[in-house]
Amino acid sequence: MLLAARGRRSLAMQASIVDPSEGRNAICFPNPIRHTKADDMKTYTSANSETRVGRSVAPEDLRCGDFVSILSEIAEYPSFLWNEDSQLLAPNEPVRIQWRPDDGGMPLKVKAICLPFVFAKAPTGHQRLLDVRQCRLVRLSTDYARSVWKAFKRQRKSRKK
Repeated sequence: MLLAARGRRSLAMQASIVDPSEGRNAICFPNPIRHTKADDMKTYTSANSETRVGRSVAPEDLRCGDFVSILSEIAEYPSFLWNEDSQLLAPNEPVRIQWRPDDGGMPLKVKAICLPFVFAKAPTGHQRLLDVRQCRLVRLSTDYARSVWKAFKRQRKSRKK
């Protein structure tokens, strides 16, 4: 048992059990308030700011006009080209490798859908054909996607000048 110096109560005496109704044996120690130099920094956040999260979307839930991004891509190689251990892999079973793309987070606007293919346009003006069997897509918030599109649009205009 740890005892605090100068006659203060021990941490175990200050602790209280949290949420006994759920059967958890969690112990909550009080958080002493200490002033640090970091407290002197003035950081303000607005009360209405919220964190937005891109959510995985199933191919059948995609709609024209949605903003999506590629979360991961999958490549398949024949197992006979895999030089690791031919004993573990059947010769007719492909080896699947998943990776994150370099342009992850880049919003793509869905223009047309014919599953498993999706035609999308990037804010850079390039158009892409996506095979949803080989990539995992996330739906982006409209605010995020529009702000990125505006930034790329300004960048394209400044390059043309």
